[in-house]
Amino acid sequence: MALIKCPECGKNISDTCKNCIHCGCPIRKGKKINKKIVFGAWGLAIVVAIVIIGVSVINKVSPHTIKNTQLIKLMEYTSSSEIKKDLGDDYEHKVWDTLDSTSDMYEDIVIDGKEYEKVEISYQSNGDFERIYLDSDSIWTEEEYKILVKDFIEQYGGEYDYKEDEYKGNAIYDYSWYMSFYRRVSLSVHQSSDDKKMYWVRINSFHN
Repeated sequence: MALIKCPECGKNISDTCKNCIHCGCPIRKGKKINKKIVFGAWGLAIVVAIVIIGVSVINKVSPHTIKNTQLIKLMEYTSSSEIKKDLGDDYEHKVWDTLDSTSDMYEDIVIDGKEYEKVEISYQSNGDFERIYLDSDSIWTEEEYKILVKDFIEQYGGEYDYKEDEYKGNAIYDYSWYMSFYRRVSLSVHQSSDDKKMYWVRINSFHN
């Protein structure tokens, strides 16, 4: 038996009393609190709060979606007729005798709001569609070409060959994707010599 103080009158009473013998105040007997349990509960609550906040932040970050939709669609066509249907009939047919190949070439054509000085559809010597090649002017900002790179990664995956080079002090960034023995996509980003903050791109999509 131990003595405790009455919470009402403050006089000493036995800890076995249900009521104070001096003032009659009912005595509530509290249980000892396990500090480890309390700290553990607080720690768990903090962890749960962090997880909830983290998930909410992740959900607010929308995944990258392809911005250059027409470009990617052109590169995925498997025949020249599909490309021409999309780009129209305003092209010039050219024969390269020295290369034993032919091509249909568009000039100064706009795709996804960007101007390309040349879009070329090439054929093998037997007439089979071989590739589509696009060459732009210096119209890409760093942010724009990085969005283009993200489009390629979303379409063709995160496994690609990457190489950095330079020509006359101007940076060149080359990306290449190999999907199969005959299917290859390449993106080459060149820093402009006139304006270091602008870039032009060359794109190849091989189908044979």
